Amino acid sequence: MRPYLELDRVLNDGVFFAAHQLYGLTFEERHDIPVYHPDVRVFEVFEADGTPLALFYADYFQRASKSGGAWMDNFVDQSGLFGTKPVVFNVCNFTKPAAGQPALLSFDDAKTMFHEFGHALHGMFSNVRYPTLAGTNVPRDFVEFPSQFNEHWATEPTVLANYAKRYDTGEPMPQALVDKIHASSTFNMGFATTEYVAAALLDMAWHTLPADAPEQDVDAFEAEALVRFRVDLAQVPPRYRTTYFSHIWDGGYSAGYYAYLWSEVLDDDAFYWFRDHGGMTRENGQRFREMVLSRGGSQEAGALYRAFILLSPLQLLERIADHATRGALVPPPRMHRHRYHGVLAPNARARSAVIAIGRPQAEPSPPAHTTPSAPPAAPPDPEPARRASPRADSLGPAPRA
Repeated sequence: MRPYLELDRVLNDGVFFAAHQLYGLTFEERHDIPVYHPDVRVFEVFEADGTPLALFYADYFQRASKSGGAWMDNFVDQSGLFGTKPVVFNVCNFTKPAAGQPALLSFDDAKTMFHEFGHALHGMFSNVRYPTLAGTNVPRDFVEFPSQFNEHWATEPTVLANYAKRYDTGEPMPQALVDKIHASSTFNMGFATTEYVAAALLDMAWHTLPADAPEQDVDAFEAEALVRFRVDLAQVPPRYRTTYFSHIWDGGYSAGYYAYLWSEVLDDDAFYWFRDHGGMTRENGQRFREMVLSRGGSQEAGALYRAFILLSPLQLLERIADHATRGALVPPPRMHRHRYHGVLAPNARARSAVIAIGRPQAEPSPPAHTTPSAPPAAPPDPEPARRASPRADSLGPAPRA
C-alpha cells in the first residue's frame, strides 16, 4: 500500500485537489515566510479568482520535541472586527524518511491528512466578525463534523485515482488494493464500537457526579459505572481507562467524548446529501462552505446543519434512520490521531511572531500558482464500503503546551 501513497502526492493531488474541485482553491508554496522548524512548509491559499484567502502551515514529520498525535489549530483567527485573515496549521507525526527517500504513508495516515485538512478548511473559510466565534470555535460535538466529512474524499474514486500512484513509476493503485481498502473499513466493528461507547459512558459517569459528591475510589467508581451501563466486558475493555483518559481531563472533551459518534452521523448524512445532489461539484461545495464552514460558532450548530440539508429536525431523524436501514450509516466512529482543535494545542498561544502574516495588506499580484493536476478517467463509483473501524488514537500521555 505505502508505495502508492507518497506524502507530496497525497497532499497536492489528493488533499489540495479535492479542495480545488469542491471550493476552487489553489495553493502556492511560500519559501519566504518564517517557520518554526525546517520540516514545516507554508502554503498561501487562493480563492478561485486569485484572491488570497489564508496561510496554511504543514508540519507532518515526527521529531523528539513534538507531542504525539495529530491536530489542527490557528496561529491567527479570522476576524472581521480586527481585519485578520486566518493562519492555520496541521500537525502530524509521520515517520520522516531518510535523506533523498520519499515519505511513504499508510492509508490511515493519508486519511489523517484529509481529516486534519477538514479542520483547516473550517478555519480558513471562517467569515465572522468576532475571533472567539471563528472557524473551529464551535460545540465539541460539531467540531469533528467538517474534518470527518472531509475524509470521505480520500476514497472518492476520482480523488483516489488522482493521488494513489506508485511513487517510482506513477502507475495507479491496482483495483485489488482499492477493493481491500473498502473491505477493511468495516472490519472489527463490534469491538471498536463497544470500546468507544464504554469510554464515552465512563466520561459521562465522571462528569455527571454532583458537585458535593465525596472523593471517589477511581478503580471502584470505574468498575461500578461500566456495570451500570452494561459494558463491563472483559473481552472488550473501554478504549481509555480513567487514569489515562487525557481527552476528558485536559483535552477539551469533558462530558463530550461522545462527540465523535454524533459527528459521524452528521458527516455521513452530509456526504449522502452530496451524492444525492450530484456529488463532488463546485455548487455543492460552495453551499457547504457558505452555510456551514464559514459560519463558525456564530449560529446554533443544529440550525446550521438543518438549513444546509433543508430538513426539519423530524425529517432529519427520519433521513438518518433511512440511511441506517440501508446500511449507509455504520458505526463506530473513526478515532483520529488528533489531540486538540483550538484547545491548548502546542504553540497555540505563541502567536506574536506570525500575527502580522494574517493581517490584510497591499498584495502584489500573486505568483503563478499551480492548480492540482487533473485526474485520469475514473471508474464508476461503486457503493463504497462504509468506513467504520476506528483508527488507533495515538494520544499518548497528552503533554501540555
